[in-house]
Amino acid sequence: MSANVIVYSTSGCSECNQVKQLLESKGIPFEVRDVMTSSVYQEEVEKLGFMGIPVTVSGDRAVKGFNLPELQSLWMLLFCNICKGAVFSTGAAPFLLRFIEVGGDDRWGPFLPTAVCQK
Repeated sequence: MSANVIVYSTSGCSECNQVKQLLESKGIPFEVRDVMTSSVYQEEVEKLGFMGIPVTVSGDRAVKGFNLPELQSLWMLLFCNICKGAVFSTGAAPFLLRFIEVGGDDRWGPFLPTAVCQK
């Protein structure tokens, strides 16, 4: 899975570190954009409608802070986009969805109801 998630943060931000640690624990790759090192990154956060950090972005969705329910929703959409692309096109989707359904992947299990990905 490529890094389709961006975390706007800065060093010394405890909520930023919580978001990054959670992403790492779930095996979700992400790009870190430190708003203190780049005015461009600061402007990107402001264009998203936020004045503070962390801000976690995937596609057209953004989550402010360490908001676990919102982050879970973001990851479900990210996962389903992966299913619709690479996994469904390879024909491996039924196996992958069943694998998750029976708890075969602890990184995703609690966050990804498989019904979301099924048509």
